[in-house]
Amino acid sequence: MFVLSSGTCQRPPMPWPQEVQAAAVCLPYVLALQPRGLSVYSLLDHTLKQTVALDGARGLVSGPEGVLVFTDRQILGLSLVPLEEQIRTLASGRRLNEALCLLDGVQSHLRPRAHEELHKDISYLTGVDLFNQQAFAEAKELFIARDVDPLEVISLYPDMRPCSGEGGFVSRHQETLQTTGLTVPDLPRLQREDAVAYRRYLTFLADYLAVVRAMGRGGGPGEEEHYNRYFVLGMLYQNHGHHIDAIKTWVKIADGLFEDTCCPDVYEHIVSTLTTQDVGVVWMFAEWALQKNQEVGVQIFTKHHQDDQDHNTFEAEEIFMFLTNYPQASVLYLEFLINKQKSETESHHTQLALAYVTQALQASEGGDEPPEVGETRGKLQTLLWSSTSYDVPAVHERIRATPLHVERAIVLGRSGDHEQALRVLVHEALDPRAAQDYCHTAARDRSHLGGPRDEEALRQTLLLALLTVYLSSDSLAGRAVELLADDGPLLPPGRVVALLPGAWSVGLVCRFLVGSLRETLHRRRMGELQRALAQAECLRHKALWSQASKTMVRVGRGQVCQACQTELTESFIRTARGELLHTS
Repeated sequence: MFVLSSGTCQRPPMPWPQEVQAAAVCLPYVLALQPRGLSVYSLLDHTLKQTVALDGARGLVSGPEGVLVFTDRQILGLSLVPLEEQIRTLASGRRLNEALCLLDGVQSHLRPRAHEELHKDISYLTGVDLFNQQAFAEAKELFIARDVDPLEVISLYPDMRPCSGEGGFVSRHQETLQTTGLTVPDLPRLQREDAVAYRRYLTFLADYLAVVRAMGRGGGPGEEEHYNRYFVLGMLYQNHGHHIDAIKTWVKIADGLFEDTCCPDVYEHIVSTLTTQDVGVVWMFAEWALQKNQEVGVQIFTKHHQDDQDHNTFEAEEIFMFLTNYPQASVLYLEFLINKQKSETESHHTQLALAYVTQALQASEGGDEPPEVGETRGKLQTLLWSSTSYDVPAVHERIRATPLHVERAIVLGRSGDHEQALRVLVHEALDPRAAQDYCHTAARDRSHLGGPRDEEALRQTLLLALLTVYLSSDSLAGRAVELLADDGPLLPPGRVVALLPGAWSVGLVCRFLVGSLRETLHRRRMGELQRALAQAECLRHKALWSQASKTMVRVGRGQVCQACQTELTESFIRTARGELLHTS
């Protein structure tokens, strides 16, 4: 225990090793001599810091330069490593918490200037280590408590070059970082690979600067403008609740009126910020956002955090009126309503279908279809098949005189004119594969209304109609043979044979006949098997019923129902498992 002359103890007791022969204090350490060694303990955290092996130790005497240790044969002198060197060694070994603890404990033993420099270096390194671990709350608390220069914190962001260089601020810790091997996160790469994590770093900087400015220790907007840190200036505005001023500042960066490269994706940041703002603020910057980039700008509507209150919600029709001059954004918003919001409004589905048609026609005006045309037509076909809410006559009128033959066939099928749809695919689109796919897709699309049997019947009807179209022209006879080879087992053999021309040989349709015969035999045998299984199941139930009906059931006084646990009355039933239950 460490006791003052007054008899009071201000330090907790230190765990003592066994067989201590002598002890000495060499601040901030206490040394304990044992027969086979010397143990060095820290007075600051009471942990063992060093052990020196000694054989035959006899005594220990402290002196101004250190301690003298006596053994059987020699006298050894041990001197304290300079405190400043100890602290820097701990820091270079990334033992930053220990370095801070030692620095605070030996402040009175260091020169004021040396202590100030060490304090700045170690505090900065500890904060950077927490910064790297994304422990932002702890890092902010340490930077503020240790009075780290805010410019040093800003210098952690490599893209903020306008605040450094000639006539600006130069970090004094670059060499210290290199000595300790402590690296700052590569924020530009993080911005490209993980935008969410990058925004957490930006949020930390904004929160930290807001606290610093509230305490009167950091520069104000004037200083941020002096160093061309306009993005940080906007974040300061935002943290003080001046959201419109913040967005206006960032807009000037995006428009090139201010030069600040600390946030290359400032436009995306503005859009992301607008998704969290009040409807009035969104409308204030909506036109600018859409003029800049329709694909990204429309996110101010599609990703907006809606509020339950009426004043903070968008009206779809109002947005449609606004997006009239922005066709790409209009399509993206309609896709959002239909795919995400599950809108069943007829006008939404019709407008999206017509917009797809317009996009596909405009993109294919040059003759060769670019890749985006195929993507747009794929979306259009998916919509026409899956949606039941669009205006079929309006869509058909729009695409009737266009080269979008597959889409026209789908719309005709929606109106129930499947034969005409097949004729369009065969004679105008010249795509037999699309005609066969149409038969299967239309049947599947119908299955949710009438079940598997309805799907099978419609598929047969459509395939027979397609076969009729092929047989109506001698030039399509080869397509008819291919259809019979591919989907022959799905067709009724009798009706197919009745449609085939009499001049066709058996060898021409041999594959179809063999496949149909096998399919017919298979279905017949499967039907017989199902009937046999049903009969076996019926006999099993009859056997169980017979056994149960001929079994005597003894009901004693106080017998209870297994379901409601009340006493049985005269009317009860017995289950197959032998349980007795009330009939009502």
